[in-house]
Amino acid sequence: MLKHSFGVVGVLILAGSVSAQTVWTGPEITFTKPDGANWKLPENQDRITDNVWITRKNTAGIYNIAVEPGFGFSSPADTEWASGSAADYEDLVFQTWLNWVVACPPCAVNVDAVVHLISEDIYIDIRFTSWSCCGAGGFSYVRSTQGECFTVTDESIVCHADGSTFTYTVQGTDQCTGGSSSYVFTASGGAPGGEMCFTALVSGDGGLCCTTQLCIIVPDCAELITPGDVDQDNVVGISDLMALLASWGPCPECSSCNADFDGDCDIGIGDLLVVLANWN
Repeated sequence: MLKHSFGVVGVLILAGSVSAQTVWTGPEITFTKPDGANWKLPENQDRITDNVWITRKNTAGIYNIAVEPGFGFSSPADTEWASGSAADYEDLVFQTWLNWVVACPPCAVNVDAVVHLISEDIYIDIRFTSWSCCGAGGFSYVRSTQGECFTVTDESIVCHADGSTFTYTVQGTDQCTGGSSSYVFTASGGAPGGEMCFTALVSGDGGLCCTTQLCIIVPDCAELITPGDVDQDNVVGISDLMALLASWGPCPECSSCNADFDGDCDIGIGDLLVVLANWN
């Protein structure tokens, strides 16, 4: 289970002031769907965003498998295409992919183009490098990426008293505003030593700017937590006693209650006894 401090599953909203349109200018990547490859497998889909996953069956054209069952005259859904550069998107004339290739996909190979992700208002430079015919279903292209979205400058992980929940705090700078901010996620689950990622949507009043993932190594909270250590300074003493007394009573958000050592979602006698028994 993943959630940030505002209760939205797995998503962190970073505020900024940006325009609604976003042009991806990051390093180019190459996507290839080999001939005969299963288009239903993720590795054969270019999952550009959560809304647009480009692939192709062994016949016909490309389509957006995230929202379409197959190729149609308006495929890929939620996209439009034009020849040119994304930097000049305001001057380009966009149309469906089929109209852009003039019903001849091989003719579009090595043509500089732009794909516009309509709902998210993202413009991406793209250039097809191959197109297979005759039931093979293969194709490849080179496209731009969003580039660096959020640069982490500091991060920390603090385990909670239940031995499995932890809080991940990250500080950094986003490319949209150049400003620095601190954000907090609370999470539980995941194998200690494994990777856990949080998706960050960097946006502002004008709409989405960019997305990125903040990944951490899941801590072994069961080993890191000292019973009775409310303030988690590795010493059980007067500060822990005072913190426990200050939070005495019901704890609606169990996972955020560092003094709830017996896991009953209530700070009481049982938790006090844990502190006293481990006094050091």
